[in-house]
Amino acid sequence: METILFRPIELSLRKHFEERTAASPLLDDYLGSELNFQNLMTWKAVDDIEYAVLEDGTLLLRGATRGADYFLPPVAQDERSFLAALKRIEDDAVAANVPFLVNGLTERMVDLIRRSDRPYRIAPEPDYDEYLYESEALRSLSGNRYSKKRNLIHQFDRNYAYDFRACDEADLPLVLDLLDRWNERKGQNFERTAIAFALRHLDEMGCFADLILVDGKAVAFSLGTKTALQGIVLFEKADTDYIGSFQAINALFAGRHFADVPLINRQEDLGIEELRRAKRSYHPVGFVRKYSLTRLSLTDAEVAGLERLYAEGFDDSESYRRYFFTHKFSAENAVFRKRGATIVSALHLVMKTAVVRGVRQPLPFIVAAATLPAFRRQGEMRAVLRNAFQELRNRGLPFVALSPFDERFYRRFGFAAVDRAPMPCGADEGPHAYAYETITRETIGLVASLYRARTGACDIYIERDDDAWMNLFDEVEADGGRIVLMRDHDVPTGYYMTFPSGTEETCMPAGTIPADAPGSFPATPSPTARLMFRVVDAKAFLRGCSFPADADFVWRVRIRDEFFPPNDVAVEVVASHGEVRVRDVEAGDETITAGELAERAFGVGGFPFGVTKTVIFDRY
Repeated sequence: METILFRPIELSLRKHFEERTAASPLLDDYLGSELNFQNLMTWKAVDDIEYAVLEDGTLLLRGATRGADYFLPPVAQDERSFLAALKRIEDDAVAANVPFLVNGLTERMVDLIRRSDRPYRIAPEPDYDEYLYESEALRSLSGNRYSKKRNLIHQFDRNYAYDFRACDEADLPLVLDLLDRWNERKGQNFERTAIAFALRHLDEMGCFADLILVDGKAVAFSLGTKTALQGIVLFEKADTDYIGSFQAINALFAGRHFADVPLINRQEDLGIEELRRAKRSYHPVGFVRKYSLTRLSLTDAEVAGLERLYAEGFDDSESYRRYFFTHKFSAENAVFRKRGATIVSALHLVMKTAVVRGVRQPLPFIVAAATLPAFRRQGEMRAVLRNAFQELRNRGLPFVALSPFDERFYRRFGFAAVDRAPMPCGADEGPHAYAYETITRETIGLVASLYRARTGACDIYIERDDDAWMNLFDEVEADGGRIVLMRDHDVPTGYYMTFPSGTEETCMPAGTIPADAPGSFPATPSPTARLMFRVVDAKAFLRGCSFPADADFVWRVRIRDEFFPPNDVAVEVVASHGEVRVRDVEAGDETITAGELAERAFGVGGFPFGVTKTVIFDRY
């Protein structure tokens, strides 16, 4: 199979593109904006939008946001071609060793995929659902529910002598001046390139734009396009120093351009709460629901390749390897790279549940990371980690953990040690009344109670329910180990897990194990990083953080992430009255690395997280 040849999307493609979308049965009632040619062209320079045409005429589209690759839904002549195109771009992504991700799927497309029984993971993307409004309602603003909007427009009419007129390339300096003022408040300068391109090519693209001027200065601007089904507002900006300017441009623009369409699409809220409130205040009549798609299954040859890599990379017993691939391995959680048909580097994600400052959150845990000897020191694991980080972002999972074989190796990739403890050693405690017993499946509840008592006083720990304890018991047994309970005067006081190679999990009252305890222990403690964390989506992570109800701060921070550019961001975090708001800004008041963010949030503590007590025993 030949690699698909993608080319940058160009204005000359418009006629062909619109003919293909009009002929596609999956798009005959399409109300989204991802597959709107005008929208694609405005974002071409920002998202590196490219296209390809398959042998049957199916149109493919892909882009990259800050280095993170994605595809858009194929524009196909029938359902069969659509499904075949999905398989084609999946194969192409796997061959190129990049994550397979399709954004912007509609409910109709999702229904087709599910009926086909294709093995894909499909997830809703509510932050990208697009808002639909009745055109007549936005043009007239009639009725009690729009009374506040009308009042603001009346204020604008009374307070300012303004000029509402069409905008073109000659007005670009006026628009850029407005954007500069907007960016001082909102910090979203990435839109500047897209808007400038659109203004330079309005007619060629099939777009239109308007300005509101006060004393020769642009105070509001809107740019859009329309189809037979709807109008689409691609950009809208206003200077909020001019009260009512947003409401005025909204109504005037709709009245001038959208009288002949039943609906207006004002796009998504991106999960930004203030933007969500603003869009809902105009009373949408519906939404264009969005979904993403990723790979869920592997071929038999790929599973066999992962098993071979595991066997070569680790000296685990055959019984444990069988356990791993029978009970822990999941095709959807394997991330790997190939050279030809050979898997040369891989890692696996095991899903756990963490409690972070009282909030339960999914915690992906990296295990069994390995590279074939002949391919080490060639950047393979570096690439696997990047792909894993992107996969986690695609799933809405903002952080990941692992137990390192070498702390220095993972620190280079933005991981931070957050739970450092000495490996236990045998300590002579003198005369005592300790007794030891090997835990069975029937008595596993005794150590579960000790675990809950130890972690209950912590800010961050991994939650284990009954099923998790039973799975852990089976895993220890498969690895030739056992769980040992210690009693003091017949009262359970601690436990540890011992294996032929040494001791793993210890939950002991003194932090050490008595010298007469059964098992194999080092003579002296050896400090080591027991756990490392890595934030892969700083904005989502900060948005989901649990701060004290009385937290009141504004934190403008640049989070530098040289290893994983999609996570290199500057944001403003505002905590007030129990709510947290996060938005992009151009620059921060301080700069920290992704590793330092993890240290503050999960380890040593620091503003704005405070002191953190993290105790996590898990190693795999």
